[in-house]
Amino acid sequence: VTGVQTCALPIYKGVLGVEFGCSKEAVRAMMDSKHADAKFYQAANGALQWTDGKWAGEDVAVWTFVFTDSDKLHTIKIVLQPDAENEIWDLYSSLKSLLTNKYGQPETDIVNWKSPYTISDKEAYGLSALKIGKVVYSAYWEKNNNPENKDDYNNIMVEINPNVTVRVTYQNGLLIKDRKSTRLNSSHLVISYAV
Repeated sequence: VTGVQTCALPIYKGVLGVEFGCSKEAVRAMMDSKHADAKFYQAANGALQWTDGKWAGEDVAVWTFVFTDSDKLHTIKIVLQPDAENEIWDLYSSLKSLLTNKYGQPETDIVNWKSPYTISDKEAYGLSALKIGKVVYSAYWEKNNNPENKDDYNNIMVEINPNVTVRVTYQNGLLIKDRKSTRLNSSHLVISYAV
């Protein structure tokens, strides 16, 4: 696309066809060209959001792109929704497998069923346990870009949320640190949408 600002930090290529450090304009251009089926939803709190569309062959509920105060992309969150609630486990496994094939084994891989539930309750009570926060499924990958700077890293996380969605998050540590006022993590960015 002619006249679109290119990304400032070519740290990590291949995340939806954009790099960390891209401007909002570059992200909009990418979404318009590669994910035209997604619908622009809102721009709030320094983030851009779209609903609908497909990613990795799965239905996307919300795409969220978060930027520093100087308009550099530092976080991408993709929230996916299974066709039926009881397919949440397969959706998570499919996405985790996709990410493992691309990035290798995760550094952290958590499956935790909290009392009184156990994994043997998955068929009968799994969704109920998930919805009340008694089940944790998450995997995390981290890549240091510069051994001399511990803040210069990228991470990827896939997790099941209590609202029966799977969220995949890509982040750049250097740019997150640049956005000190936000202190972004999973619990601080509120994603509101109607499904």
